[in-house]
Amino acid sequence: RHWLEVGIDGWRLDVPDEVPIDFWQAFHRTVKQANPEAWIVGEIWGDASPWLGQEPVFDGVMQYPLTWPILGYFGAGSLRRNVRLPALAEPPYQPLNQADFVARLTAVLDRHGVAVQRAMLNLLDGHDTARALHALGGDRAALRQALLFLFLLPGAPCVYYGTELAYAGGSEPGCREALDWAQTPGPLAPHLATLAALRRDWPALRSAALRVLPSPHDDLLLLERGDGVSGDAANGTGTRLWIALNRSTSPLPLPAPAQGGRLLAGRSALLLPLTPGGTAIEIAC
Repeated sequence: RHWLEVGIDGWRLDVPDEVPIDFWQAFHRTVKQANPEAWIVGEIWGDASPWLGQEPVFDGVMQYPLTWPILGYFGAGSLRRNVRLPALAEPPYQPLNQADFVARLTAVLDRHGVAVQRAMLNLLDGHDTARALHALGGDRAALRQALLFLFLLPGAPCVYYGTELAYAGGSEPGCREALDWAQTPGPLAPHLATLAALRRDWPALRSAALRVLPSPHDDLLLLERGDGVSGDAANGTGTRLWIALNRSTSPLPLPAPAQGGRLLAGRSALLLPLTPGGTAIEIAC
């Protein structure tokens, strides 16, 4: 209560599953009494349903169950399969085809309602894991595309320090290297700034509405974001985006609704507002 009253916005709770849940129930009541808008996010590696159920004690959790499939799909060609994490029984970094990736993505997103989805903390790496660029075998193009997908998801994108510098430290403690301030802002900083601006500019990317569309190619992921109904832009409603992500290094033909059968360059993305006269946005990855 003290720290909320002096102005913090919320709490990220370390290993909360090692503390009895009745403590977090009391914690939740205290936090929300002090500031109903304060964010409570827990570090839960697996299924967080006990903490996010009908009487939630957290608003969201660190969504590791999405970390592994994101890297597994966009980095399928370069992924290090032998990287292990003490918290997990099996190596989490495994290459995925689109069907397996979509199945895992859908299973995780369908566990919780709209409010919880928008309160999740989404990440590719952190102080307890190998850095994403290490897991991806140094493939910066795959990292750029994985970061793009991170910013397309419902919930809050979390970027680990040093990502903007293309740090590639291995498993802990190799992932905790000191930040070289002389090298800032770093080679990936412009890409991250573009993604942040994209999310600010398009309310659909802050909504909970995400649909995976049928695709003619395993390497071409087609998405639709936003609910497409009139509403409050501050709440992420009122717009829809059609999104195509090409993880291959070759151009692939785009199906409708892309105008004129455009080609999508290798390792890039196209975002097309589903409104008359909407302008396509192309992002090189």
